This record gives sequence, C-alpha cells and structure tokens, in this order.
Amino acid sequence: MKVRSRDRDTPGDIAWLKLQRDDDETEQLIYDLNPHLHQYGRVLPLGVIIELPELTDTINTESDEQVTVWS
Repeated sequence: MKVRSRDRDTPGDIAWLKLQRDDDETEQLIYDLNPHLHQYGRVLPLGVIIELPELTDTINTESDEQVTVWS
C-alpha cells in the first residue's frame, strides 16, 4: 500500500495511523522499503510517497515472551 505523508509526519506516525503498529521493527521495514526517506531526516515534509510493508504475522519482541517467577 502506498500513502502520502502529511506535513511533519514521521515514519512512526504513519506506521501507527495506517498499520496500527508502533514498534521499531515495523519502522525499520518502512525504511528498508523506502531508502529515499533518509534524505528527509526524522520529520517528513508534505507529499512524500511511502510504500508500506504487508504485515501478515505479528513481530515477537522480548516483552511478548512469558516469564514466570516460579519454575
């Protein structure tokens, strides 16, 4: 899916608004698909076309793993 940035959007903002994801792995996927984003810095100007990744599986993070105190 392609989206167009609003003025002062960040890749993280776009990931949350369009993919309902707010994690480093998703943001890295966006940068991997769109190497041209590095030229803008952290905050994007109005009208930048961004290809979003297709996310089919959830990304497991260390905080998702179950930890028990008593084993």
